[in-house]
Amino acid sequence: MRRYLKKALKNFLLIFEPMVLRIAEFYGIQTERQRYGVHDRIIRHGDNRFVVHGMNDVILEGDIAIPKSVYFNTRSGDIRIGRNTILGENVMLLTGKHLNIAEAKSQNLPFQHVPPKGRDIVIGRGCWIASGSIIIGGVTIGDYSVVAAGAVVAKDVPERVIVAGMPADIIKRL
Repeated sequence: MRRYLKKALKNFLLIFEPMVLRIAEFYGIQTERQRYGVHDRIIRHGDNRFVVHGMNDVILEGDIAIPKSVYFNTRSGDIRIGRNTILGENVMLLTGKHLNIAEAKSQNLPFQHVPPKGRDIVIGRGCWIASGSIIIGGVTIGDYSVVAAGAVVAKDVPERVIVAGMPADIIKRL
């Protein structure tokens, strides 16, 4: 009975946490929790839960280590992460993109429009995305590749390589 109550209370708190945080913010109560925006939602993966900004999908294949500090932006595409991939602290996976003036004119859309699709991020199996890395949408990272700490990935990464830098370049083949 005690185990059931503990699980029920945990699920209750998970459901109502965003509302409680917004009420606390309204009354000026400081919280250490991350605040949620209009496009944010909470995703559960095993015992972990994390915030996703945007309505596209985050597809996790198998066992993936995801710290709470990882930021998922799915405003302009899906994010797919292969099994046995490790993400470090403060990694950002950003699919969101605002149209520039030329793109907006050519598509007859307002300036700074955010396209809903087309900037997917695909991370292969067995990859290691080190702390502080930024992956910018429209890229594929091949199986068993390593993204060094603080790297900014803006183009595709082949299989079995180490990339580092801003923008990320191949520094070693594995």
